[in-house]
Amino acid sequence: MTRKKALEEYQDCGKNQGGIMTRKKALEEYPNLRGANLRGTNLSGANLRYANLRGADLSGADLSGADLSGADLRYANLRDADLIGANLRGANLIGANLPKGFKIARIDFDGWSVCVMPETTSIGCQTHPNETWLKATPKDVAEFAQGASEWWKQHGGTVKAAIRDVMKGRLQQSELTNTRGKQ
Repeated sequence: MTRKKALEEYQDCGKNQGGIMTRKKALEEYPNLRGANLRGTNLSGANLRYANLRGADLSGADLSGADLSGADLRYANLRDADLIGANLRGANLIGANLPKGFKIARIDFDGWSVCVMPETTSIGCQTHPNETWLKATPKDVAEFAQGASEWWKQHGGTVKAAIRDVMKGRLQQSELTNTRGKQ
């Protein structure tokens, strides 16, 4: 996803939540950490929304619960980073070195962006635990947006399959973590 598209999506969600994001504000307010050495850094819960982290070394960093939505993580080293609960919605992960066993899925259907992470999934502006999406019916999503029920009827099965696949990666990652702790 391009930075422009990410900003447009953020603007759409921001309007629903009472906030407005402008391109100038985004470019002024978001950090440029391109190529930074952040190895092993505690960034738990950090606001890194739209940050330029291209080529940054985040190996072993604690990014749990961090907001990395719209961030440029191209070619970043995320090996052994803790991404549990991190928001990667709209992040560019091309060429990124992800933690072993970590899976993420990005799907775009009919203008709605889907980001599946091990714990949560975001569809448009809606982010919920994966267990909630796996139980969702067209009736459950009808209130999210106009046309959501019809969209879910058409694409819900594919989204659920992606969620199940990504969640398998989460289970494998926790097994790897438990194995590392015993060594």
